[in-house]
Amino acid sequence: MNSFVIFTISNNRYAINLLHTWRIIQAKKLKRVPNSTKLIDGLLSFEESVIKVLNLRMVLKIEPFEEEVKHKLDTTKEFHKRFYKTISESIKSGEDFPFELNPNRCSVGQFIGQFNIPDIINDSFKEFKYIHSKFHNITVSILRESDKEKALDRVENELTPLYKQLLSKFDSFKQDIDEISNHMQKYIIFRKGLKTFAIKVDAIVDIISVANSDIKVEDSESSVSSALSMNGVFESDEKLVTIIDDFSIRELE
Repeated sequence: MNSFVIFTISNNRYAINLLHTWRIIQAKKLKRVPNSTKLIDGLLSFEESVIKVLNLRMVLKIEPFEEEVKHKLDTTKEFHKRFYKTISESIKSGEDFPFELNPNRCSVGQFIGQFNIPDIINDSFKEFKYIHSKFHNITVSILRESDKEKALDRVENELTPLYKQLLSKFDSFKQDIDEISNHMQKYIIFRKGLKTFAIKVDAIVDIISVANSDIKVEDSESSVSSALSMNGVFESDEKLVTIIDDFSIRELE
């Protein structure tokens, strides 16, 4: 039986043996390493030592986390533009409204549920969630109106001002993207042999025990095998998890 820390990088799940996991801490602003590659995010002060932080996204050749968050913000913003435009169209045509009306289940509601927002912008974020929920709830009320003219009037006078506020909040969050991203990500302090460094990951999913019989050793080599030593895969919550056993990266030496 082995115990693993499961974490995410983009839409993929990976695991590191708990024996090599010294600590899990919140990501933070770092001191840059002079002349370092993109694989190293910077230097981290940890327990009276200074260690390097490995950006696993760069090793795996996946776009930076900040860019992915920006893309998600843009996507959810565009979704609500279509949402808003379709309200009046649905009222005029009498057709059913095609989008999710529950503010917690729409694309924005699911996305903002991931955030661990820093105190410095928390008030703004709470306001964003309030405006978003109110926008959805008023939409529900408007769509229930039997009088089409009254419904369209409410769209103009009640919903449009909220819609403009919502779009403005999306733009303001993009300005704070670096700080938001740091408070979403985590560092895994990895120790094996003489190696000690931090691994920057998107999120921690779970810590679980896995029987050896449940671990499948893959025959094919990984495309990043020169940098990462993969040690098999297993399933957790019906998702495939790849085990990373070790790192062979010159910048960490």
